Amino acid sequence: MIDISVVIPVFRVEKYIKKCIESLINQSYTHFEIVLVDDGNDDNSIEIAINLLNIKMFSNYKVIRQVNKGLASARNIGLKQITSEYVIFVDSDDVVHKDFLKTLRDNMRKNDDMSICSFSYIKEQRSELLHVTRANIIELTTEDFLRSYLYRDKSLLVVSILFRRKFLMANNLFFNENMKFSEDQMFLWKCIFSSNMSVYTTAKLYGYFLRPNSIMTSSKYDTISKSCELYKIFCREMNGEYKNYSNICKYIYPRWCLGVLFSSAKTMKKNEYKELYYQLEGRHLLFKLFGFKEVKAVCLSVLVSLSINLSYDICRRVKL
Repeated sequence: MIDISVVIPVFRVEKYIKKCIESLINQSYTHFEIVLVDDGNDDNSIEIAINLLNIKMFSNYKVIRQVNKGLASARNIGLKQITSEYVIFVDSDDVVHKDFLKTLRDNMRKNDDMSICSFSYIKEQRSELLHVTRANIIELTTEDFLRSYLYRDKSLLVVSILFRRKFLMANNLFFNENMKFSEDQMFLWKCIFSSNMSVYTTAKLYGYFLRPNSIMTSSKYDTISKSCELYKIFCREMNGEYKNYSNICKYIYPRWCLGVLFSSAKTMKKNEYKELYYQLEGRHLLFKLFGFKEVKAVCLSVLVSLSINLSYDICRRVKL
């Protein structure tokens, strides 16, 4: 019986989608379907995926087609049209370990809303790069999860999480389709605040492929700037709604701004970075992060607050 739907938005990935599909076909867990969301492709991405699935005689797949609306919309339409007990969102240029679905499903307990694994950034699309050594399994209450995500002390991505579909639907949890940058973080914060219990494994079962011209490495100034305004509104709403978590909520926006500036410096021209710096009030980030317990973030906030030019030059070169 199919109990997991793997939703894969597909857009202009004809060079990469084969490896992604192969890593899913080779899963040790077999009770799942692949849901390909054709987001208005103008290349052969979908055809490559379908041909491979047919050649490998993998029949548990479906294709949903729409005009190009972006990643958030593609994930949402996939979520709305599935009926399985669990759902996971996989990016079409990434690869997963052969025990990816099995481990997440086995770890999911009766009262868990999410089952999460760690991930690795990879520069080659090879699932064999994902070596699973002895891993820990950790139970997460809502507060545990909030603090872990805020302080980045656990490696996780939206795409490394198996969601209970009933949990998402009951709490009206969908991706913001107006966000074209960092929509995953906004979605995940909403999920964590709505959750009761989740489970996390340190096993690195998901391979996030760092390719040129991906959304993460090529987002443009206008896209990021608009998303910053939407994220600011979102954080203001969280501060009002979750007052019992005020010590967490007050740091979410400035910590996010710091991450945006750090990543944007690597892809933006200096004049664009300066405009974003002023928009995000970079000069005041150290003050806003006063009392924050992540040492790397505090050190970076000192640098950003002291100098626009120096922070731009150093952030372009430094890896955290």
